[in-house]
This record gives sequence, structure tokens and C-alpha cells, in this order.
Amino acid sequence: MSYFTPYKEHYKALIRLGIPIVIGQIGIVVVGLADNMMVGQYATLDLAAASFVNSAFNIPILFGLGFSYGLTPLVGQFFGRHDKYHVGQLLRNSLLVNLFIGLLLTLAMTVVWFNIDRLGQPEELLPLIRPYFLLQLASLVFVMLFNSFKQFADGITDTKTPMYIMISANLVNIAGNYILIYGKFGLPALGVVGAGISTLTARILMFAAFAVLFYRSLRYRRYLVGYKRGKYNFTDILSLNKMGWMVGLQMGLETALFSITGIMIGWLGSIALAAHQVMVAISTLGFMIYYGVGAAVSVRVSNYFGRQDLLHVRRTTMAGFHLILCLAVDHRVANECVEQSLFVNHLLTPPVFSVARPLFRSPHRKSYLIILTWICHPRKKIPQLYPFSGMGSSGSLFVLKGWAAPFRNCPFYYYLPFYYFASSFIIEETLS
Repeated sequence: MSYFTPYKEHYKALIRLGIPIVIGQIGIVVVGLADNMMVGQYATLDLAAASFVNSAFNIPILFGLGFSYGLTPLVGQFFGRHDKYHVGQLLRNSLLVNLFIGLLLTLAMTVVWFNIDRLGQPEELLPLIRPYFLLQLASLVFVMLFNSFKQFADGITDTKTPMYIMISANLVNIAGNYILIYGKFGLPALGVVGAGISTLTARILMFAAFAVLFYRSLRYRRYLVGYKRGKYNFTDILSLNKMGWMVGLQMGLETALFSITGIMIGWLGSIALAAHQVMVAISTLGFMIYYGVGAAVSVRVSNYFGRQDLLHVRRTTMAGFHLILCLAVDHRVANECVEQSLFVNHLLTPPVFSVARPLFRSPHRKSYLIILTWICHPRKKIPQLYPFSGMGSSGSLFVLKGWAAPFRNCPFYYYLPFYYFASSFIIEETLS
């Protein structure tokens, strides 16, 4: 037990900081999950349409979330140095960068919208898919702007505010779904379109609520000074892009496999697609729990890194690893799900960039995790998924087995270079 003694304070701090982050991360997924559950009570075709659209939008939404993660360690470092002015300036630049990324994602998904009929989905779903897709498309920019505020708050260890906003947004979304999907209080029953209107409204309110809080709350007053007086500058914008693109691409490549699987199962018919969405929604909850705990580690690590406290950088990282390992083992025992073998990957995605940020100055190191992600996910899985996509009613089971198989080796690919980079970084800093 003496091995774990130095980590006790870090376990407590990570749990206290991480629970609100995990709830907030789950809230991002629950918005779509609530749509699917309530639309499924309305009609199977509407559920299948929502399944396809939500699967497609998981790519830009989780890529955008990953890109936004780049702000958290940067804010955390300046917060650790008590430089609140620069924290406010970083938020200002992050909102600009995330706005452009949101517009870029909107443009990319608009191209997909114009080519929906070429993706092989059942013809009867297209009239339901198109309007719901447009409503989701309109919400992307607001999701990215909210992410800036959320990652800023996480970076200054205020993890409860985003949690409360996410919970409130989900309640608004559920109430809106009830009224608009089923046609309550004299309104027409809109089905999946009503779910899209409710989701768009909830996401706009999330951003608006956080913006008002930032301007009015005394808690953010000192950061507001830096936000107002700070300037858009190339240095901050470049730092946000360097940090954000690596994590965003890594999360995007992983998420793409969920979506590609959904498209292939859509070739099997509307019923298979609707059933597949139930499985994906549940598994994504576990996926976001690991990312949420990893984000908590990232916050703590960046705070210590800003103080140049390298001993606690390493202890916090290992404490987070222990917590993730416990979660993964518990899930594995409770539910034999191959996805749980992703635990190392889910822990390392945000923290590895904050722990070993100076290690990734050279191009081959910055792209290292992206190469590993490509090896573990699309390169292996797509060839295994495709042959089973035309097997009729039994094809969905084989598609899922092909999707899950490569995950077994991925943790080792991620852990070994992370351990090497983090250890060599601390040795280099100590010697210097």
C-alpha cells in the first residue's frame, strides 16, 4: 500500500474535479440520446433517420470537442501561474478560432448533406433525414462556441458551472422533445424534425447562458478584464491550433468508425439501423466517461506544469491512470464489452499533450498519436467491416465484431510511447 500513499491526495482531487466534467461530457451525448429515445417512441423510421444523422454528426461534434481540449492545458498553465489576464486573452482567441472551426465543420457537413442520396440509405428515410440534418447543421457553430467557454472553465478548475449548464440544456431539450415530437399543447406532431428544433434551441441556450454568466458573474471578473483588453494575436492562435488539431484529429478518427459502422448498417435496412443506434448511444456514454476523467487529469497536470512542479505532474498523471484502470476493470467485470479495452487510449488523449507538450515540438512527435490512431482504427477496421455489410439480417452482428476486434492491441500502442516520452521529458527538465 505504500506505493499508493503519494497518490492519495491526487485521487481525491481528481475525483472532486472529474465528476462534474464527466457529467458535462455525458451531457453532450445525452442531448442526442434523448432525441433517439423519444423519437423511438414516436416511429421506427424517425428513429432510423435520427440514428443516421446523429452518427454522422458525432464526427464533427467530437472532433470539435477534441479541438477545444487544446484550450484547457493552456489555460491551466497560466492559471497555475496566477496570470488571469492571459487566461482571459486565451478565451478571446479561442472563441475566434472555434468560430472558424465551427464554420469549417458546417461547410464540410453541408457537402455531405448535398450527397446524402449517394450514401446508400433506405429511400423511405431520406425525407426525414434531410430536415433533421439541416437542424443539426445549424447547431455546430454554437456547440463550438460553448466548448470554448466550457474548456476555459475546466482549465480554471470551475467544472461545476459547465455541468449545471449541460444539465439545464438537457432538461430544455427533453421538454422541447415532448412538446414538439408528440404534438402537445395544440402543436402539430413533428417527429424527428421536432427533436431537431429542440436540440438546436438547447444548444443556442447553452452558449448564450455561458456568455451571460461570463459577463455578469463576479467569479469571472478578473478574466473578463483580460478578455476585453487582450488582443487577437498570432501566438495564442497558433498555440490553440497546435494543441487542438492533434487531439481533434485523434478523436475524429476514432469517432469516424462509429459513423462508418452506422452507414454500413444502414445498408442492411431501417430496422437494423434503428437497433444499432441503441447500442452506439450506450457505448458512447462509456467512451465519454473516460474522456471526462482524462480531461480532469489534463487540468491538474497543466496547473502543476505552469508552476514547474514536475514531481506532481507525474504523480497526477499516474493517479489518473490508476483511476481509469479501476473504472475499466469494473466495467469489464460488469459487462463483457470489447470497447472497454480502450481505457488507456481514453486516458491519454488530453493529458499526454499537457504532460509532454514540449516533447512534441518536432513534426514526427506531434504526429505520433495521429499515426497510431490511424494504425489502430480506420486502417484495420474498415477492411474488416466492409465484407459483412451485405450479409442481410445477420450482417450487423459481424460488422460490430469487425469494428471491435482491433481495439485489443491499441492500449499497448498508446501506453508505451506515452510512458517513454513523459519519463524522458522529466529527466531532461531535471538535468537542465
